Amino acid sequence: MNQHPSDTGSPKRAKRPFFLRVYRYLRFRIVAARDPIEWYTRKALFLGKPWLRNRFGQYYQPISWREFRYMRYGNPELRESLLMEKTLGAGMKVVDVGANHGLFALEASHLIGPTGIVYGFEPAPATAAQLKMILKRNAISNVVIEEAAVGGFCGEVQLRIHETRTGLNTLAKRDILWQGKILHADRVVSIPQITLDTFVERIGITHVDVLKIDVEGFELGVLQGASSLLKRKAVSFIMLEIDEGTYGNADVDPRSVVEEIERHDYSLYEITADGECGDRVGLDHRFSPSANYLAKPN
Repeated sequence: MNQHPSDTGSPKRAKRPFFLRVYRYLRFRIVAARDPIEWYTRKALFLGKPWLRNRFGQYYQPISWREFRYMRYGNPELRESLLMEKTLGAGMKVVDVGANHGLFALEASHLIGPTGIVYGFEPAPATAAQLKMILKRNAISNVVIEEAAVGGFCGEVQLRIHETRTGLNTLAKRDILWQGKILHADRVVSIPQITLDTFVERIGITHVDVLKIDVEGFELGVLQGASSLLKRKAVSFIMLEIDEGTYGNADVDPRSVVEEIERHDYSLYEITADGECGDRVGLDHRFSPSANYLAKPN
């Protein structure tokens, strides 16, 4: 016999008082409006873009109010930041593919010290210029910016630029789907692309301590272009983003990235909240939105 929900004996959820619901709604709206109001007020008063600081005291600067909201309280990818703090050490060589506004490159620069080096790849011209300015503001000399994309072949590719959401710049062949809506590119530019195998041969290094990849679904191409490095186990740690949404925009199956990693006798792991290597990730894993993972040789 079907039982009416009211007859189950389960307690009814108490309805919040009207004034409390109104207060929470208004509080939410005020907090949501605070960042663009502060951003555009500074712009109207010719105060310039605000400088923010990370947990190591380094300065960085967003280029839009959306990035200001994203970064104003420090690096939002805290578990990844904690992992790198436990992984990186003095004198290490780091490759940052998809450097964007430099949150990772700045912290890596601090952790590896003056005897280490970070090679940061940022193909978007305006974003690369912003990153160079941030490095200059911090008097950082151990980060080298390469204005190129990294992928599975050397040549020329088309980059879709999103001026106020630089983290969503993409090599996708069409406008991308973002949070359920089509996000139209502000413009499309031709940029050079290089493989990691070609790059390390050109500069004469044989080993990379940490390779970070965040290229909006095109991580597979980066790995394929580093096949010689991976075959030799010449990369100690790989931190990369796997997101079914961005991979869909790139027409890439996330499982193909797992297969590529395993093909070179590496394994993929989750990153725990305290920055440790977590459970191993297999082909049946359900990938969380915008999640980063750690790969290392077996």
